[in-house]
Amino acid sequence: MKAVYSLILIVLICVISGNAQSTKNSSKTKYKCGRIIKTFDKSKNETQILLDFLVIAGIFHIDSESEFHGKNSYHNDDFGVALTAYYRYQGKLATMPEKITIAIETEAKLLVYEKKLNISLNLDNTVINLGLNDVADQLTNFGYRRQFISIPVTREQFINITNAKKVKLNLGTDNFILNECHLDSLRKLANFMSL
Repeated sequence: MKAVYSLILIVLICVISGNAQSTKNSSKTKYKCGRIIKTFDKSKNETQILLDFLVIAGIFHIDSESEFHGKNSYHNDDFGVALTAYYRYQGKLATMPEKITIAIETEAKLLVYEKKLNISLNLDNTVINLGLNDVADQLTNFGYRRQFISIPVTREQFINITNAKKVKLNLGTDNFILNECHLDSLRKLANFMSL
């Protein structure tokens, strides 16, 4: 349950911080690579490093007139898939994380995935199985179903992802290819870890 609340918080941060990507004219496609967002929670004495919301397929509806588009999305897409990654450490002094959480969010009129979903990554034709993961969901104010998947990976697994030249995300039987912008954004987060 804590993971679900954590994902909902991430989504809210992404929506608020990503409003520069939205557009009032939904016929125009806005596309922007992710950026790194650093926040400090004084009550928990905890810093979070978050890769901003990356749409990897389709469209996400922010309000009745605004949408987030993926690079190859179409105006009439009726689904969306987005990716982010984050890690946390105690205090303000940066430490190298042992685990990084990859978070995937989907949006559609109807539920797309079951409560458990097998997820894997194809890195330069080598498949890494991330296992069967819980899928949480909620209904948006605009009648869309949002589904959230949170996957902790080791630092070594994350570095392997960022070192790959071709990455394909497999959600059950669906496949999504990460483009150069997505990979550059993940590499930016990996470089941030070593600062």
